[in-house]
Amino acid sequence: MRCKTLPAILCSVVCCFGQHKQIEHPVKYSSRGLHGSIACGSEFAAEAGMRLYFSGGNAVDAAIAGMEGAMVETFQQLDEFLAARARPQ
Repeated sequence: MRCKTLPAILCSVVCCFGQHKQIEHPVKYSSRGLHGSIACGSEFAAEAGMRLYFSGGNAVDAAIAGMEGAMVETFQQLDEFLAARARPQ
């Protein structure tokens, strides 16, 4: 019994250490003001949220503007990708 388990344990240890994955930390852009801040996945979305906040909105308005800014940027990237695929090469 010991003869079969030792190679199995040794093989699993070697396989576990052989599959080392590089960790990618997420990037967040933030925009800060005198009395507030917003953190988003893109600089464009953070800027949209802070502009709405400084024009008289509250934190919820800024968060919604940040989400909409991220959505607009995603659609722009999708449009550019589809246009690049449609071009004849």
